[in-house]
Amino acid sequence: MPIPHHTQLAAFFEQNLPAYLDLLRRMVAINSFTANAEGVKKLARLTAEAFAPLGFEAEFVPSARPDYGVHLALARPAQGTRQIAFISHLDTVYPPEDEEQNDFHWRVEGDRIYGP
Repeated sequence: MPIPHHTQLAAFFEQNLPAYLDLLRRMVAINSFTANAEGVKKLARLTAEAFAPLGFEAEFVPSARPDYGVHLALARPAQGTRQIAFISHLDTVYPPEDEEQNDFHWRVEGDRIYGP
């Protein structure tokens, strides 16, 4: 009897959870406040690196406001008739001063993780 897809997915994610949490921790550690162009670019590069092993090619698109960093477009050639798109943003809400003043950082408390 074949293993149901949801069981396979659950096992995959359980096995890879530490790596995904480490990637998320690294992303959270980058201050990518909208006006922090270098932080936005750094997060864009890290995101592109994370998706490259899955066959995604990155395109860094200049922003109409260069002081806001870049946009990142990730694409992978379709392997079938179905396509999927993910949309996200790279900038975070808080400037570095607010993160420091409010002690916003990656922290684990029990079974919860907090960050900016």
